[in-house]
Amino acid sequence: MTTQPFWASAAAWFTDSRRAALQALIASSLTLLAVTGLLNQEQSFALGELSASLLLLIQGVIGLSLLRDSEWSTWLGTKGRALLYGAATALGPVGIAFQLWGSEVSAQIATIATIIASIATAFVQTVNVHTLSPGEVEVLDLPEDVREVIAQAVAQKAGGSVAEMPVEPTDSNGGTGR
Repeated sequence: MTTQPFWASAAAWFTDSRRAALQALIASSLTLLAVTGLLNQEQSFALGELSASLLLLIQGVIGLSLLRDSEWSTWLGTKGRALLYGAATALGPVGIAFQLWGSEVSAQIATIATIIASIATAFVQTVNVHTLSPGEVEVLDLPEDVREVIAQAVAQKAGGSVAEMPVEPTDSNGGTGR
């Protein structure tokens, strides 16, 4: 792929420390704008939060461009979901600060982002279940029959049996979380 060297050099330049330095520069600039009266304190804070989310989004896009094919199926459920939540929670206060919408719309933006992320993650897991090893499958809190179908598909692809497959959602410690 010809764009791979560009993304690799972008990732090498746009490190966590460089992102933090850019965020500090933006925050300082917003403080100056608030002190001079060009922005009020609420607007300055909201723009600071939005810029932090945008910098994380840029870093996420760079990381996304460097994923191997085997990593695409799990990206949305982890980092992509976090980026979507971050953007939604930063966008809401900006609209309130600039009086574009009220707190009800801000809450609705966060709710819609959560629903979209859940739907997209479930869809990607369903479509890409065959690309995951049995240990990587994260079964959502779905009805028992749906979990059974997912477990069977993974077991069949892995050459195992359904009896060997966990159908209970697990937490990061291997427990059921219930």
